[in-house]
Amino acid sequence: EEVTTARFHIIALGLESTVAASATPAEVIRDVHAQHGLAIAAHPVEPYWPALLPVRAELDGSEVMHPIAYSEPRSDWRWSDTVTFWEDAKPPLAAIGSSDYHFGSILGLCRTLVFVKEASFETDREAAVIEAVREGHTVTRALDGRTFGHPDMVRLLEREPYEPRSSDYRYHGEGWLDRILR
Repeated sequence: EEVTTARFHIIALGLESTVAASATPAEVIRDVHAQHGLAIAAHPVEPYWPALLPVRAELDGSEVMHPIAYSEPRSDWRWSDTVTFWEDAKPPLAAIGSSDYHFGSILGLCRTLVFVKEASFETDREAAVIEAVREGHTVTRALDGRTFGHPDMVRLLEREPYEPRSSDYRYHGEGWLDRILR
């Protein structure tokens, strides 16, 4: 679920029930954590900082890569803000790349590479992914090839590079109805 308000957006993963968008950021994070889920700052651009900065240490991750890195369509939504929010986090947050897919935008444009323990993945995939993100074992890559994420995971990726297929970035939906419904 993406908890969306005019003051902040928080991605909630691993939920059993929805989270009230009328809640404060602290309440949203508590509700998500009570369900053993993850709370991730979604596109934490500067207009959202007044609500997100006081709770940043309680978040599990932060969206670093977002489609605004490709176009920055609004003057108050700057990709550099998402990078600054992530870089200044203490303790460090899991680096997340997300397409934020709405109404015909490109699916899969931004990605998160999650480094999951193999044994955990074999027994319970969802729990293994949640655990890996909670531990910050993620990497996302910017347009210029710069990587964001846990330093150990960045080094792993440097040793075994991941090169996305060019077709990954060409999904636009199949016709107008598909683009609207997705």
